Amino acid sequence: INAEYGKQWYQRRVREKQKINTDKEARILKLRKESEQEIEDEQAKNIDIRAREIDALKEAISTDIEKEKEDLIEMKEFEVRRLKRETEEEIENIKDNHAAEIDALKEAISTDIEKEKEDLIEMKEFEVRRLKRETEEEIENIKDNHAAEIDALKE
Repeated sequence: INAEYGKQWYQRRVREKQKINTDKEARILKLRKESEQEIEDEQAKNIDIRAREIDALKEAISTDIEKEKEDLIEMKEFEVRRLKRETEEEIENIKDNHAAEIDALKEAISTDIEKEKEDLIEMKEFEVRRLKRETEEEIENIKDNHAAEIDALKE
């Protein structure tokens, strides 16, 4: 009886240990599954966080790029206005310079014309004096000739 009881006790004990081991294995499997699930959940959470961070970075970069584009456009518009203003100033300076050159040329031409008029008047006056002198000489010659002819005719 003792042997039978010992055998049964031993078998019960083995079954209990097997049940404990099975329970431990089941608990280990359960904990593994929970750990794997927690890891997957954590990874999914991290992926979601990373995705949101990436989206936020994309938005920030997009905003930065848009701001830089706006700044660049503003700088270019300013540069265009500056160049336009400088060009207009240069055109005005050129117009003023040309106007001054034209006025100087007009003055020079006017002075040249005046000088030529004076020279021409002087030449004409000289010509008139020469012709007057020659005319007076011819008149004197004619008078002398006529006087000689009259004297010749009187004789």
